[in-house]
Amino acid sequence: MKNIFRIILLATLTFGAFQAQASIFAQKDTVYTIVDVEPQFTGGEKKMAKFIQDEVVYPQDALDTKAQGVVYIQFIVEKDGALSNLKIVKGANIALNKEAERIVAEMPNWTPGLKNNEAVRTYFVLPINFRL
Repeated sequence: MKNIFRIILLATLTFGAFQAQASIFAQKDTVYTIVDVEPQFTGGEKKMAKFIQDEVVYPQDALDTKAQGVVYIQFIVEKDGALSNLKIVKGANIALNKEAERIVAEMPNWTPGLKNNEAVRTYFVLPINFRL
């Protein structure tokens, strides 16, 4: 009976230690929506607006149909400032959506978000306005 109790106790302690390690690992990979300091395009909003203006190539399909609108694109700003997991959360037109994805994919690394003075993975939604 004592051996069964010891086995159960050992299994419980081992499982608890595994859960603690998994929790620490999960915290390192957490993607935050609220942080102390928001991530930003290196150089600020004016430089980002100039980058977008310089990079945008209005798609011919959108020109032909006079398509306009705002494309909201979500991505993760990684701890090193790289952008990942691009996803259109609200689109305007297929051609404009693809152009917005292309522009964001070509952006240089951003300044990452900070939580407790530490760089963290952060969700960011960027609206890109297409007007003729």
